[in-house]
Parts: sequence; structure tokens; C-alpha cells
Amino acid sequence: MKDTLFRGCFSHPEVAEQFLRAWLPPEFVEKADWGTMEVRKVSGINDALAERREDLVYRLRWAEREMHCYLLLEHQSQPDAYMSLRIIEYVAMIWQEDRRQSETGRPRLLPLVVPIVLFPGPGK
Repeated sequence: MKDTLFRGCFSHPEVAEQFLRAWLPPEFVEKADWGTMEVRKVSGINDALAERREDLVYRLRWAEREMHCYLLLEHQSQPDAYMSLRIIEYVAMIWQEDRRQSETGRPRLLPLVVPIVLFPGPGK
């Protein structure tokens, strides 16, 4: 699956919801408020490497409390030995962006981030 096709399809929350409902654990799916799901853009991963990209991040309300979570979908067309490190960087960027956009401005818990890496190639 090419990145443009991936991004084109999954930029529609209803398409992403269908996929996520099928692949996420039932306990998570039950607690998600799918009607609040929206696409969020988190751009740039490592300015030191001059790498600029946009990954698909969804924000939705979760559980019975006033909390939200983020679902990160990363399409990977080739194996990457450092994918774990990249995911950690993505999660930190999401937390930083969430903190900047905080409505209250007061300290609060960091939101749950669920990273999902899609790799259609051979092997694991």
C-alpha cells in the first residue's frame, strides 16, 4: 500500500474507525466514543535529520471520564530497525502538542497514545 493511498483512505475518520474496531482489543473498542473521533495532524519528526512528514493521528474521547486518547497509525513500507525509537518520538510529539493545546492550561495527566504500525511486507 503506497503512502498516498494509505493517507487518502485513513484520513476519513469513518474508514479509520472501521479498521480500528476490527483490530483493537474489544475492551478498548467498548470504551471509545467513536462519534468524537477527529483527525489531528502532528508534523515533523526529527528536525536534526531534516525529515518532515505527517502521520495520521486520531483524537477521541475515551472511557467514562472526561479524558481522551490518541490513536497513531504509522504506515511502514520497509523494515526499520529503529521503529521503536521512532514511535517513542511520535508519542512524545503528540504529548507536547496536546499540552500546547490544553484548554485549561493547568497540569493534567498525559493522554493515552495507542501506536499502530502497519507493515504489508513479508516477515514480521
